[in-house]
Amino acid sequence: GGLPDLSHIYLVETGRDIAPETALALYAEDPHVAWVQVNHTQALDQVRTAPGKEDLPNDPFFHSSGSWNQAFDDLWGLHRVRGPEAWPLATGEGVVVAVVDTGLDYDHPDIADNVWINPGEDLDGNGRVDPGDWNGIDDDANGFIDDLRGFDFANSIDGDQDGFYDGPLDHGDPDPFDDRGHGTHVAGTIAAVANNGQGIVGVAPGARIMALKGFPAEGDGLDSDLWRAVLYAARNGARVVNASWSCSPLCPRNPLAEEVVRTVQAMGVVVVTSAGNRGLDVVTNSPENTRGVITVASSGENDRPSE
Repeated sequence: GGLPDLSHIYLVETGRDIAPETALALYAEDPHVAWVQVNHTQALDQVRTAPGKEDLPNDPFFHSSGSWNQAFDDLWGLHRVRGPEAWPLATGEGVVVAVVDTGLDYDHPDIADNVWINPGEDLDGNGRVDPGDWNGIDDDANGFIDDLRGFDFANSIDGDQDGFYDGPLDHGDPDPFDDRGHGTHVAGTIAAVANNGQGIVGVAPGARIMALKGFPAEGDGLDSDLWRAVLYAARNGARVVNASWSCSPLCPRNPLAEEVVRTVQAMGVVVVTSAGNRGLDVVTNSPENTRGVITVASSGENDRPSE
């Protein structure tokens, strides 16, 4: 069979004169409705602790320790997962990793050379974003105008809101620049440039980062933005999607997320989620509690799970 059909998913605004619980109950009683849910809010999952013989990279933090007054290596996590031992076999070369998050500081000197550039919008094909590439045209006909480095879903509006995945955003913002820092931090952990003599080195320094902004400048993100971004990633060449955020309040079931995960999984894309960086049983959150994703728990330099 083909890919799962998502054309039946709709985003509905109920207005202020009806309580969300009442609307959910009414839709659930309708035999034409397969499932109904609130537009869940998602909270960023952030580390709450201090930071942490092939030809080794010359990135200074790879070799240093105690930079934050801690009694262990600065990049202890990279060493603990034995990243350097894997590099002779693979560095992520040729793999596009979509970071669905707060965006990306794509000019940061330790990530700029590893930022994915959309070949369908790169008009001169030089692998860089030039002023002439911003032409206000959907050059690759993927439904998004000037999505050169990715897209900003948090600040774009689907004006008609009739079908959830029905095509171009009526008022689109293609610039996924990070105004909070979390997405840039995550992207650096994944694919910070190696051997540039500065900063850190990522776990997969040969990979490219597709920047998909799903969180606004303040507060939580919405399912309707974040899972649309995940679908974009799969449709535009990402092989891995990183989602370092979790339902807040908790959602043990999230049919929207589960259907999108099944769809991108059928497209050969791996979705990586976080367990929350705290002592939380992931059975309480979806899709972290499903078999369709890789859910990553966090531990400290003492190998104890985060509390």
